[in-house]
Amino acid sequence: SSGCYELSNQNYTFSSICYAGQGRFVSAYRDTSGNMRCRVLTVNTTTYAITVGGQEYVGGSAFTIQNDSSERYQTRCIWHPPTNKIIFLYCQSGTTFYRAIYGTMNYSSNIVDTWANTNYPIWGTTETFIINDSPALAYDPDTQKIIFYAFYNGSTASVSAAAMTINTSDITMGTRYEVQQGSGMASNNMSVGYDTGTNHAVFSWKGSNNNWMMRIANVASN
Repeated sequence: SSGCYELSNQNYTFSSICYAGQGRFVSAYRDTSGNMRCRVLTVNTTTYAITVGGQEYVGGSAFTIQNDSSERYQTRCIWHPPTNKIIFLYCQSGTTFYRAIYGTMNYSSNIVDTWANTNYPIWGTTETFIINDSPALAYDPDTQKIIFYAFYNGSTASVSAAAMTINTSDITMGTRYEVQQGSGMASNNMSVGYDTGTNHAVFSWKGSNNNWMMRIANVASN
């Protein structure tokens, strides 16, 4: 390591970082005005020095996201290698459901640009009971889908997942899949990964009995 690098000298809420190819990382956070922002961080492969890029509004213009000072409604981001898109997950102010929006990693300018002209609710805008302290994302290189995993506090509370298809000019949301039902689960202790050896998504969560649970699943067409 060649030292520490400051993302900001203001009281921003830093929430997520993802690798973006070619020595770049993208950080996403909530600024002091409540807007969702991002920066591109470039790592020099020889000296390992980090260049911190300028601030950008996620989506290309300002919008306010939920206050995550208590670490609820966290922002998330993930790189989709086939399309070079960065997928951002957020909960907009005044709502309690998650949305996705994407931009494209521009390696020449070290910014994220070519933003989508709309956002995509993960499980629909009427399902305003998705509450989770720690939504999780994973990339499946076999089907080239992004897996979204969160606590779903609906009519049948569950830890649930959806496979998102990242197309050239939009996102297609898959059907919500209940990994495990139960309202007493600890929603802030969830993670998802992808096992390329067996081609399975691997889900973990803390059950209502405080035991750590795990389940694997195939990623189907939707």
